[in-house]
Amino acid sequence: MTRLKANKKAKRWGKGQSSSSNPSQHKFRSEAKSRRMGPQSAKSSLKSSTLTTEALARHEKQSVADVNMVLEDEESTRAGSRSVRSGWTLGTEFTSGAYDGTAFQHVQKLWNSSLASHKQICAVLAAVTEVITSQGGSQTDNEYFATLMTALESADTEDTATALAFLLSVVIERVAVVVLKSKFSLCSKVLSDKLRVYSSMQSSSLLKSLIGCLGTLLAAQEKAVWSEPSTIQMLHTLSSQTVSSKPKVRKAAHQAVCKLVKNAPKATVASEVASFCIHELEARGGLGDSTKVFHTLALLRDVISLFSHQNLKTSCESLLRLMTLSNAIVTGLVMQVFTALFSSESTDLSAQLNAQLINALYDYQPSVKDMQPLQAWLIVMQNAYINMQRLDYQLCYTHFPRLFSTCLSCLLSPHDMVIQVASETMKVVLMKCVSPHVESVVLAAGGSLKGKSSVLEKVFKLIESGLKYRYHAAWCQVLGTIQVAFEVMGKSCYDVIIPQSLVSLCNLHDTPNFPFIPQLEAAVGAAVETMGPRVVLAAIPLELENEEVQIQFPRAWLLPVLKRHIRNTELQFFTATLLPLAARLRNRAATLIDGDKKLEAKVYDTLQSQIWDLLPSFCRNPVDLTQSFKNIARILGTALTERPELRKTVCHALCLLVESSQGNADCQAELSRFSKNFLPILFNIHTSESTSPNSSVLECIGSYLSITDQQLVNSLFGKVGVKLTSEDVNKSTRQAVMDLALLVIPHISQKSLAMLYKAVVVLLESDDNAMQKKTYKILERMCSCESEHHQAFIESHLDALQNSLLTSLSSAVASSKKPRLKCLAHIVRRLRGDQTAFITSITAEVILCTKEVNEGARAEAYSLLVDLANAQDRCCDGSHQENIMHYFHIVLAGLAAKSPHMLSATILSLGRLVYEFRDVLSHGMIQKLLNSMNVFLVSRSREVVKSTLGFIKVVVSVLQASDLVPHVSELISSIVSWSKETNYHFRHECRVLFERFIRKLGYEMIFDMVPESHRKLLAHVRKTAERAKRRKAKQRESQAIEKGGKPLLRSYEELLCSSEDEELVERKRSRKQTTDIARGARKSDSRAWIQEGPRDEPIDLLDRNVSRRVLATDPSVAQRQGSHDEEFEMTSEGRLVIKEEEEDAMSAVTDSSKMKSQSALLPGRKRKRTFSGDGEEQINREETVSKRPNIGIHRLVSKEQSKFPDYGTEYRSKKAKGDVKLKGKPDPYAYVPLDFRKLNKRKSAKLKGQFQGLMAAARTGAQRAHRVSRTKVHVRQKHVRKSKGHAV
Repeated sequence: MTRLKANKKAKRWGKGQSSSSNPSQHKFRSEAKSRRMGPQSAKSSLKSSTLTTEALARHEKQSVADVNMVLEDEESTRAGSRSVRSGWTLGTEFTSGAYDGTAFQHVQKLWNSSLASHKQICAVLAAVTEVITSQGGSQTDNEYFATLMTALESADTEDTATALAFLLSVVIERVAVVVLKSKFSLCSKVLSDKLRVYSSMQSSSLLKSLIGCLGTLLAAQEKAVWSEPSTIQMLHTLSSQTVSSKPKVRKAAHQAVCKLVKNAPKATVASEVASFCIHELEARGGLGDSTKVFHTLALLRDVISLFSHQNLKTSCESLLRLMTLSNAIVTGLVMQVFTALFSSESTDLSAQLNAQLINALYDYQPSVKDMQPLQAWLIVMQNAYINMQRLDYQLCYTHFPRLFSTCLSCLLSPHDMVIQVASETMKVVLMKCVSPHVESVVLAAGGSLKGKSSVLEKVFKLIESGLKYRYHAAWCQVLGTIQVAFEVMGKSCYDVIIPQSLVSLCNLHDTPNFPFIPQLEAAVGAAVETMGPRVVLAAIPLELENEEVQIQFPRAWLLPVLKRHIRNTELQFFTATLLPLAARLRNRAATLIDGDKKLEAKVYDTLQSQIWDLLPSFCRNPVDLTQSFKNIARILGTALTERPELRKTVCHALCLLVESSQGNADCQAELSRFSKNFLPILFNIHTSESTSPNSSVLECIGSYLSITDQQLVNSLFGKVGVKLTSEDVNKSTRQAVMDLALLVIPHISQKSLAMLYKAVVVLLESDDNAMQKKTYKILERMCSCESEHHQAFIESHLDALQNSLLTSLSSAVASSKKPRLKCLAHIVRRLRGDQTAFITSITAEVILCTKEVNEGARAEAYSLLVDLANAQDRCCDGSHQENIMHYFHIVLAGLAAKSPHMLSATILSLGRLVYEFRDVLSHGMIQKLLNSMNVFLVSRSREVVKSTLGFIKVVVSVLQASDLVPHVSELISSIVSWSKETNYHFRHECRVLFERFIRKLGYEMIFDMVPESHRKLLAHVRKTAERAKRRKAKQRESQAIEKGGKPLLRSYEELLCSSEDEELVERKRSRKQTTDIARGARKSDSRAWIQEGPRDEPIDLLDRNVSRRVLATDPSVAQRQGSHDEEFEMTSEGRLVIKEEEEDAMSAVTDSSKMKSQSALLPGRKRKRTFSGDGEEQINREETVSKRPNIGIHRLVSKEQSKFPDYGTEYRSKKAKGDVKLKGKPDPYAYVPLDFRKLNKRKSAKLKGQFQGLMAAARTGAQRAHRVSRTKVHVRQKHVRKSKGHAV
């Protein structure tokens, strides 16, 4: 028996009393006896099952005619008879593969189920299959349909009918539509009769299956069938089940009706369903049975979008009448119906009806204090306006002011969620309703809305009014709405909305401690993006120039906002307005420096620098580049030459201009016209000795070279390239020229390339590491360019380049390895013919580079190894496998090296080649490689062992199991034979390697090969892998829950268990009825409150807006969080002062009087002077007691709430120390109650700590008592002796 978990509520056995303390409840035993759990015995199954030999015989005779009737158009039955096989079982037909269809694939999983309903399904399916096969059928879906329908008609028990109906609901979806149409009358009669007979049964499984079958059958019928009264009666039957009290029956009917409305003739089915819904709503308009109203609204939510115009109008009238009842749940469901209607984009919903619904919904607007109804109402209105905008924008256009006015009033709600939803409603309406038609409205008004009192102006003024102080709690959301308004209307309506709104925003920004600065700056930034800086700065100037010198500028915060948001604007505005302002501020700073006012000068200099920082923002896709760049080009050149602090800003601006001109020939031509001016300046700046290397200058040069004429580039490089060969040039200048050469290589001619190659090839053996690295980069750039003259130059100099690289091998430094390998890779890819000598000569270098410190160099080395193998294949005449094997032998020569470094590099190289050419490896090469690895696994060098382990990982991953099995034993023996130190050092690699062995070959094979001392590691590896597998499965299941909302069932058996066991659901439902009633008061409280008028004025019930005074939330309860923070008085120290009730006050007075009477006996107390009525002073000694509220850390903790219980208090004496004996109770020993929770390790440690000093304290107490008793005895004896002496 396993120990029960501590937190489970279950019956427990007393310790040592397992035979006499069996649980008193027998829940599972009773259910097992009632055949609900566990497999049935053979005897009981024979008694309870209705499937007998006689029943099967009668069934076969009755079903033959019906089977032939349905299959008259199919192929003739197969010849020959089918004999009854011996050993036939229920699942033989399916396990033997006789049936190849997919209709009952999921049912096959039920053969081993222990549930009675599942066994019944399997038995019926097996019987039906046997009937079909005995008649020579081919087990098609049509045959199963005919047989199951016939059997269902003659079924006389509920269990058999349930199983048949379930199988029928599975197969009817796959039956041909022709069969469903031809046999509609017979099938519909059977299903209708069964629905009528079993409509009052407790279990809903049969009804659910019958409803599904009837819905599928009706959905396949043509329009003519729906004119029959019987068909309409079936539809009414299905519709009536949508309000059933059984959830699964109701759900099945709901799905069937929705399917019919979508697939059947719309004019008939939708009209009948609409009539049913309207009748249900009207019949229960007084909410006598509100549950059926809820179910009807749920059905209406899914089908209302398919109603005709007349049905829509009638349904909406009924829905609006329901809202007058002020039931919170009904109102919420009605809102959902309207939301579904407006979101569906129904073609039958006209613009006029949409507008009428909007006007009607305004009369049912909930109160701003009613959170959830108001949120639902706002969402409905949002979807209603979006749909009306789709139908008729002009009609929708006139309704905008009322909506925004209503949303603005919702901002006064005490609920944050209402404020959030109201602001989102305004934003969505602006983006989806206003934005698509703003330009057309402005054009229709003559290009400007100024002075015309347009709707858009009213809308924006309403939004802007949200900045008033009465809306200060919602300023964050109002600013977000203003930002969206700027984005939507700013470009076309700036003359109407700009002036006052931006001024208001600036005034708010200047308010001390304004909490929403980021939102306000985002709104201003949106205005800058849509309307441009010219319009914004005209409304709110920067105000940086004043007659008096100052260090505080209130609107300087606009400069960073402009920098972040300026784009697609006029470059001329910066040239004409901001640059002169920056110049004046700079002159002002220079004047202040001369006047010894350094602080003020620094402020003005910072301001002019911030204005210059706006230049890159103006260069993001300027709209007037071709007209305005000529005006600023000279200024930019002067700034580059004379103002080093602005070079980075100017270079960034030029790069943005070049980037924005891509695809625009006119802009590129305009920029290229000034190349002869900018490039010499930039070249001189970079090669100047007084300037440090600047990456922004190089980036600007590279960008400008892309749009410069090649002839100009050649002439400029000819002048600069002379410094490469000049001996008078210092080291820094030469390196700067090398940087320029690297940039101009793609843009120069072949003649210039030859000159550059001749100048740099001599620097390959330079002692300067930086020069050598730059030289290799230049050669690599020459080889990588794809232009024709570059390719021709490399082909003509290929041999010379190979010789230069081979001779410079000994002088190559580590920092140059990466560009050198890149250059070698370009050369190797061009090798053709008999050039294997070059491949062999550089292989050793490439192998060693696989151990470089630089990660990039290692990656290039591995890539070059593969290129060398492919080049070997191209240059040799043999087959592909022979050539690759030949290169393997070249690399294998490195295994003869004595250096561990070379050995490690060779092993790593072989691993890369094995991975790349695993498909062409011969068995002999695999044998040779693995034998070599067995030798290196026992090497004393950790470097070699580490590389060998990496090689084995690659081999295990890429080779087939058949190629790997002969060598596994030797590899494992070599791995486990390491020394203890080596084994510990590579323990992680060994674990990974064993995991791959197990994954490739299986745990049993590897377990037999591993010695006994290492099998614990193998078991740990397997457990870790299984744990990781379970963790991944759990993650996939959680992801499925997040995506689909429900966990994926692992088998169809679980699906049926969750859907077929109806009796358990009914019992749970009946058991929870009382709980649901109490819970409904909290979760779905339908109570309502009436908000009284001001000063207790009577409410006018005839008012159209009276529904707003009906609340679904108790208005007496504080709604806003933190609204009761100031209900209590506060002391100067911040503590709450809570006044006690009168009874507590009286008890406090009584306690105080007792303390006063005892204060004379307590020395050292403070004195408090009081005066009697006759003026005589009285001095009373009182103990000062600080009265604290009974909350927080000052709360009173009872003994029952203490951390450790005080055991034995009932034995404690009230008159003296020690314990006393009580009548009828055990003696007062140290009894500690036994608690199974203390078996937990963590809790047992606490228990030990509690009684840790128990024995020591008892021993100390006993010794003390012994000493006291001895003293008393000695005193008594002394007193006796004295008394005897007096007597003598």
